[in-house]
Amino acid sequence: MTTATIERSPQACRPDREHQTATLIEAIGSHIVDSPTNACQDRMSGIKQMIDQLSPQKQETVITLVRQLAEQDGIRVVHDPAMLTTPVEALDRWLSELELNGLSKHTIVGYRCHLGGLLREYPTPTEQDVKEYLVTLLNGSTGNDLEARKNSLSTKITIFKVFFKYLYENGLWNEDPTRNLRRPKLAKREKRIPKLADVQKLLSKDMSLPDRIIIQLLLDTGMRVEELATIKIKNIQLDRQRLIVMGKGQKERVVPLSPSTARLLDAYLQELPEASDYLFPSRKCTSSKNYTTTYTFRRHLEALCEKAGIPRIHPHALRHLVATTLLERGADIKAVSQLLGHADVMITLQVYHHVGRKAVEDMHSRLGVFSSAVARLDRGS
Repeated sequence: MTTATIERSPQACRPDREHQTATLIEAIGSHIVDSPTNACQDRMSGIKQMIDQLSPQKQETVITLVRQLAEQDGIRVVHDPAMLTTPVEALDRWLSELELNGLSKHTIVGYRCHLGGLLREYPTPTEQDVKEYLVTLLNGSTGNDLEARKNSLSTKITIFKVFFKYLYENGLWNEDPTRNLRRPKLAKREKRIPKLADVQKLLSKDMSLPDRIIIQLLLDTGMRVEELATIKIKNIQLDRQRLIVMGKGQKERVVPLSPSTARLLDAYLQELPEASDYLFPSRKCTSSKNYTTTYTFRRHLEALCEKAGIPRIHPHALRHLVATTLLERGADIKAVSQLLGHADVMITLQVYHHVGRKAVEDMHSRLGVFSSAVARLDRGS
């Protein structure tokens, strides 16, 4: 490819521009290596001049196609000067973007922990590095529950894939080492739902007004413990028997209250200091947050369960109890999904598939061809 060819006028270039682009892609695709020869470097210099003459749109096309050709041949693309030295340099940037998009701080801390372990062990991980890291974690787990270990592994793979896809698509890293990773197939596990008898026993015990309102709000609304912790007093509308909570993705939703919960909440509000912004203000002067943390709620509920002599109940288990009870009593799945604050009704269906199965069994028992409610074909009716 000569300089004379490169310096042809734009008019002369137009008729065979597409052919030149195709030839250019083939030439570059066959010479992208980690340590190019001198001859290859000379040829690349001429090719770069040709690329510079293309329109911005076609330059982007060339870059994309060259990358695809290199990937097909398993070639490691040479680092662009603008790329990172190691992926960990982009970790804070990625997590900050997730936080701006509404991801909770608790989730972000978890993401940092999962990725930090990998990147400390392998600062510039290849696909094989990631696989070895995951195998080491799986073999090093002390738990006997295989499904639990597989679930933990699946969570890590999901986080790794999202992070490295972000780096690759934003031109920050030259490969995605998780592209071919597959998540382990997990068995569908029914949610652990506390027994109503245990919950009734818990509520029958003497407890402070704040403790009772916490449990009753969780049982009445099915809200997440994070949503409970961040309820603001200004968002409580007792006259309309409802309150506004901040759900996932910083999305507000209205949650109805039963009359008994509204009365209990009114009594609790009378005891709060006027300066409080949150329904459950932090009691620690040194706390960076003005509201009680979710960790405090979890530990406190565990202590109440122990005092009542019942198995430990996690706050989220009360959410599952609310949803399951509503669905088993025939509540509309869309209404339940809206109450829980799910982004899509399909999430509700997936989480509470066991309720759907029971509903099918009940329907078959009541309305099936051989049920007592319809014609009995087995009797020749």
